[in-house]
Amino acid sequence: DELDRIIDYEDTVQDFMKDLPLPENPNVGANGGPQRETRDEDQEIQIKRKRNPIPKLDEDRLLSDAGIPKLRKIAKTRLKFRGKGHEFSDMSRLLNTYQIWLDDLYPRAKFRDALTMVEKVGHSKRMQITRRAWLDETKP
Repeated sequence: DELDRIIDYEDTVQDFMKDLPLPENPNVGANGGPQRETRDEDQEIQIKRKRNPIPKLDEDRLLSDAGIPKLRKIAKTRLKFRGKGHEFSDMSRLLNTYQIWLDDLYPRAKFRDALTMVEKVGHSKRMQITRRAWLDETKP
C-alpha cells in the first residue's frame, strides 16, 4: 500500500544516514585542519557601507554661508513686520522663518533641539566677537 511504502522510505533514509561517516568535531575538516565555510552562489553577501560623517552644529557651520549670514539676508529681504495689532502674526512669521532656516542648516534636529544647540554655540568667544562685529556694521 501507499502508507507502507512511505514508512519503508523513511526507514531507508535513516539507514542511509547511519552509514555516512560523520566527523567527530564539526569544526575540523577531512584533512585534520580547520574546516572552511563554503559559500553557496545563492547565499546573500552583505556589503558594509562606509558611513558618511554626521555634520555637527558648531561655530563653523553657524558662521558659514548657510548659517547666520543667510538668516540675516533672509531677514532683510523677506521678513516684514506689520506692526501694532499684528503682534501674533509677526511673531508667527518670525518663528516660521527661523524654523525654515534651521531646517535647511541642520535637518537632523527638531526645531527646539536645534535652537538649544544654537544657543549653546552662541556663548562661545568667537561667536560673541562675530556678533559684536555684525552689530557694529549696522550702527550709523
